[in-house]
Amino acid sequence: MKWMALVLYPIFLFIIKSAKAAIPVILSGPNPALANTYMIGSSTTLIYTITNNVPQSSFPISIRGISNPISRVTVANDCGNTLPAGPSICNLGIKISPTQTIAGLSINQTLLVDYQGRRPLSATMAFSVPNNATNSVLTAVGGGGGGSGVAPFIATSTDEGVTWDLQAIINPSLAGFYTTTSCTGQDLTAICTAAGHNFADAILAITRDGSKTWETIPTGAPADSLFSGTSCSGEENNAVCVAVGQVLVGQTDTPLLTVGRNGGNNWEVKAVAGIPPFGEFNATSCTGNGDTAICAAVGAEANNLGVQVGPLLAVSTNGGNSWVTKNLTNPLPVGLTVFNSVSCTGASNAVVCGLAGYNTATGPFIAVSTDGGNTWSSRPIISAVAGGFLDDIDCQGGGATATCVAVGRMQNAPFLVVSRDGGLTWNVKAVLNSPALGIFNGVSCGTSGNTAVCVAAGEDLTGGGAAAAPMLAVSTDGGSNWAMKAIPTLPNRGALFSTNCTYNGSKTICTAAGVDNTVDQPLLMVSTNNAQTWVRDTVADTITRGIYRGTSGTWG
Repeated sequence: MKWMALVLYPIFLFIIKSAKAAIPVILSGPNPALANTYMIGSSTTLIYTITNNVPQSSFPISIRGISNPISRVTVANDCGNTLPAGPSICNLGIKISPTQTIAGLSINQTLLVDYQGRRPLSATMAFSVPNNATNSVLTAVGGGGGGSGVAPFIATSTDEGVTWDLQAIINPSLAGFYTTTSCTGQDLTAICTAAGHNFADAILAITRDGSKTWETIPTGAPADSLFSGTSCSGEENNAVCVAVGQVLVGQTDTPLLTVGRNGGNNWEVKAVAGIPPFGEFNATSCTGNGDTAICAAVGAEANNLGVQVGPLLAVSTNGGNSWVTKNLTNPLPVGLTVFNSVSCTGASNAVVCGLAGYNTATGPFIAVSTDGGNTWSSRPIISAVAGGFLDDIDCQGGGATATCVAVGRMQNAPFLVVSRDGGLTWNVKAVLNSPALGIFNGVSCGTSGNTAVCVAAGEDLTGGGAAAAPMLAVSTDGGSNWAMKAIPTLPNRGALFSTNCTYNGSKTICTAAGVDNTVDQPLLMVSTNNAQTWVRDTVADTITRGIYRGTSGTWG
C-alpha cells in the first residue's frame, strides 16, 4: 500500500496541473468590487482583467450581454478587440451610469466575452438603482456682524437651493471668518467643510450627515495660522478632506497643509517633502476615494522677508497620506510665477488636474497634469497676451474629454479660457456683452460634455472700484460659448467672489456668493434650472456688514 501511494501521488499532482493548464483564458475582477446599489447621476468604471495563458497565441474578442446603464469604456492596458499573445494580461473597462429612465429597477445582466468560438467568459452584474432621487447639499460661507463682533457663518440648503438655513455651530461665540467650503458624497451622508480663521488661528467646521449638524473640529494647525482653501472627495468613511493656508511667523509665512481622513474624522498637519521654509498655499483640490484619492495644493514660495519668489505645488497620490512638492517639466517663463488655484477631476488613469495663476512677464498661466498628478507641464493659452492673471479654475469629467475653465483678468477686462480636451489646448473665450472693465473671481461647471452648464462670477468695474457691480456669465454648451446674464435682482453695487454648479444627471443647480454693497449684506444668488434664471436668497440678510466668500455643493 505504501508503494502504491508513492506511485499515485505524483500522478495525482500531474492531473491537477493539467486541469489548471486546460483553462486557457480567465476573466477576473472587477476592481473595485461591484456594489449593491448605484445612484442616478453617478458614474463608475469597473476594471475586469483577462488573463491569456496560451503561449504565443492571441484571440479576437467581442463583448455582449450588457446594455443601459452598463457599457464598455477604454481603460489603461485595454484589451481592445484582440487579446495579446499569451502569457499576457489586459484590462476590460465596464462603466455603470444610471439615469432617471431606469430609476427603481433591479439590474441583472451577464457580461459575456466571446473569443475564438469557445465558451464565453462571463460575469454576473446585478445591482439596484434606487427610485428616490438624492437630496442636494449646498453650502455658502462667510463672516459678518458689524464692528468688532465679526463671526463666521454657514448657510445651507438640502432642497435643491429652494430654501436656506443658517447653521448653529457648536461654539457660537467663535469669532472669525469662513473663506472657503467644499462638499462631497450624497444626501444624508454628505460631508462638507468650512474653513477660515478667527483672526488668530485657523478654524474649520465640518458636517458628516448632509448638513444636519455641524461642529468645529481641531485640525492640528498651530497658532497664528489661517486656512485659504479646502477640498473634500470620496464618500462616507473613505472621504478625504484637505485644508491649506499659512502659518504667520513674524514678517513672513510658512505653508500649512492639514488632512482629514476617515470621512474627515481624524485631522493632522502633514509634512511635505521638499517644501520651502517660507510661503503659503492658496488652494487645494482632491479627486477619488480613500487611499487612491489624488490631491494637489498650490500657492507661492517666499523668502525670509515675506516676498514671493516663485510658485509652490504639492501633490499626494495616496489619499493625503504623504505629500511631495512638484516642479513643472518645462521651464518657467522669466519673471515671478504664482499659482492661485487648482482643480482635479476624474478617477483611476483618467485623472486630470489643472492649475491657474500668473507670471509677471507673460500674464495668465496654466499648467496641467494628465497622469494622476505625477508630472505637470505649462500649457500655452491661444490668443492670450501679457498683462493679466487667472484667479480660479474648475475641471470636470476625466481623461481626454475633461472640461476645464479658468477665469481672471487681462488688461483690465474680464478674462476666461477653456479646454475641452483634457487640458491639452486652451483657448480664450469671448463673453457676449462682457464689460470693458472687470474681473472674474470664480468659475464652476456642473459636469463635462456638450451640454454642461458653467458659470463665471465676478465684478463689473466700469464705474470704478467703489461702484463695482456683481456680474455672472453663463455657458450651457460645455464652455464653448459664453454670455453675460442679465439678472434683475442683482444689486448695482457689490461683487460675487465664488460660484458652484452641481449636477445630478438630469439638472444643474448653481450658486454664486458675494456681497451687496448697497446694504452691506451677504449676497447669495441661486439657480435651480441650469443657470437660466436666478433668484436671490435672503437667509443671511440679518447679518450686518456680512459677506459670503465661498460656496459649494454635492448632489447624487
